[in-house]
Amino acid sequence: IPPLLERVNLLLTDENVAESLLGELDFHWGYLAIWLEGDAEAALKRLQSARNRLPETHRELIAETEFDLALARQMIGDGASTIEYLEKRIQTTLPPDFMMLTRWVGAQVFIYLMSGDLKCALPAAQRLGSFGKEGGNVHLLAWAEYLQALALYQSNRLDEALQGFLFSAEKRDICHRKAAVDALAGLVLTYHAMQRTDDAVDTLKLFMKFARGTADPENVAVAESCRARLALMLGDLKS
Repeated sequence: IPPLLERVNLLLTDENVAESLLGELDFHWGYLAIWLEGDAEAALKRLQSARNRLPETHRELIAETEFDLALARQMIGDGASTIEYLEKRIQTTLPPDFMMLTRWVGAQVFIYLMSGDLKCALPAAQRLGSFGKEGGNVHLLAWAEYLQALALYQSNRLDEALQGFLFSAEKRDICHRKAAVDALAGLVLTYHAMQRTDDAVDTLKLFMKFARGTADPENVAVAESCRARLALMLGDLKS
């Protein structure tokens, strides 16, 4: 990444670079700051600049920028006001612009979960799922089911959580890879909490195979962590 960022710096100082390209570069800078470095303040600065520079024709990039902006604001302590801002945008978006709506509602779900507000996270995730159903978007449905299951699991509503994790796990080749990995981990832990040990062990085998098949060391690490956690809960200290 460092050599690439040095080239980006050179582009940012070139007066001939189009404003829209500068906006794209600002978005990528902000994305790296929030997701790789956890630096919300730096991300906020870059993402705000991106939002100001990106033309309305860049709808997908604007939608992603809005999502990351909301998370950055929550990380610096502005979660409540950000939820209000997102809701206003949602209510005033007519006719439905599903690309923007899904990012705004998705950001609400993430903020509620990051804040530990499970009561509000669940209906927000259900709302996200309604957009997936209306638009026939299975990828979005898998995301929404996973997020609902996460809130339900943490609320100890295990039977309901199980259904959401099952849906996302079954759609693991369609769902966002990180969400699929977490859904499989959630499924293992839910089965264990329901005292369905055989199902937990079988799902863990599926999880390990899937994680290794992604060829991503981070996914394998999550699967290994889940395996260690299940072994501890089962009293298998040797493993």
